[in-house]
Amino acid sequence: MGYKRSDKLQFLLRGSYFVYNLLNEDYAWNKPEYTVSLTGRYNLQNKIFVDADILLFGKRYVQGYNSSSYVRELAPYVDINLGVEYRYNKLLSAFVNFNNIAASKYKMWNNYPVQRFNVMVGVTYSLWGEKAGD
Repeated sequence: MGYKRSDKLQFLLRGSYFVYNLLNEDYAWNKPEYTVSLTGRYNLQNKIFVDADILLFGKRYVQGYNSSSYVRELAPYVDINLGVEYRYNKLLSAFVNFNNIAASKYKMWNNYPVQRFNVMVGVTYSLWGEKAGD
């Protein structure tokens, strides 16, 4: 479901519920029961873009490495992200992304914890961007 007020402000709400029909396994290992995401984007004069995401993943089941009888349930988790991009022109931009803002401690995969709060900064350059005036 989406909402677009103009080219400046838009929201997208997305959800999925999964049903797995398995023949030889008890669970669909590492697959969530559901996912929900809310994404928003604000465009300030086609120069500055602000993006926000709230992601919710349902519980998952994992199997032990050495024992097929070991089954563990991983709890649902929420991940919140914020990003800002500055577009100098159609070829060059810079961005900063703030990931897992709540510093949530969860495991995306069995025994693999995610990085808690982190920041990514970068620059993008496109060789195939549109020419000025096009």
